[in-house]
Amino acid sequence: MQSELINPHTGTPAPAGDVVAHLLAHLHPVLTEHAEHETVEPVLTSILQEGTGAHRQRQACRTENNLSTILHAALPATP
Repeated sequence: MQSELINPHTGTPAPAGDVVAHLLAHLHPVLTEHAEHETVEPVLTSILQEGTGAHRQRQACRTENNLSTILHAALPATP
């Protein structure tokens, strides 16, 4: 994920990966307590590394501009 998010501590834009990593670290105790950390962390890591489904669809649209290709770009993210 290449975009920026608003850092809740500073109120300023920051790289999305940094903001999400800080949020995950902050939530780690609660996620662990509720046995959710093992579920949440890999999903967030995947999104940060590979981008969102919307990102993949936009990328497919730029390279192919073909509806079938765009739809197939979303399939890997669909459970």
